[in-house]
Amino acid sequence: MAVALPFLDNGSRGLLLRGHMENTTEGLNWYAIQVRPRSELAAAKSLQNKGFHQFVPRYKSKRKWSDRSVESELPLFPSYIFCRFNPQVQMPILTTPGVIRIVGNRKMPLPIQIQEIEAVLQIIQSRYKVEPHPFVAIGTQVLIQSGPLAGLEGIVDGYKNRRLILSIKLIKRSIVIQLDGSEIAITTSSTISDSACLNHYRAELASETRNLSEPL
Repeated sequence: MAVALPFLDNGSRGLLLRGHMENTTEGLNWYAIQVRPRSELAAAKSLQNKGFHQFVPRYKSKRKWSDRSVESELPLFPSYIFCRFNPQVQMPILTTPGVIRIVGNRKMPLPIQIQEIEAVLQIIQSRYKVEPHPFVAIGTQVLIQSGPLAGLEGIVDGYKNRRLILSIKLIKRSIVIQLDGSEIAITTSSTISDSACLNHYRAELASETRNLSEPL
């Protein structure tokens, strides 16, 4: 399993890397920067040294080998960095070692929706386990109505498994969060069949809880 970790800056646990030009980036949009594999942290550090305000969410992952278990910190969105900058001034970004491109169309960079960035930030500050997931664009939309993620919207993936998927559509990447089914509610845009399915899941979860509380 994995636990979300922020990017660590000189031993601190700050969630965002902040450069000396941070005040000049306030109010600017967030953009996705594609970097070479396994160069996310080095590229982010270089951008920080140039004064840019960037966000590199990470998670802690355990891998089991035949003789040992190894824990490592990996990017939640491999090969991508989120950064705030003026899209009219791209060369300082593009000349950073490890950077491949700024995500956008052929004419200009396209901003990441601020709601998606805020949702990722909210998740990595929470107590929930999170890890990368294959991209999901459609599904049953749900709203988190209680707990640290209250107000967050996403796609539910398997009521039995109680997993919520959050996607960054521009880069076609998703992450998955393990949830308690009692915290989620179907949004108004979902279908009746989806709602019925979730109600069935909640009833099943309540039954499991009662069974666990009954004496043997």
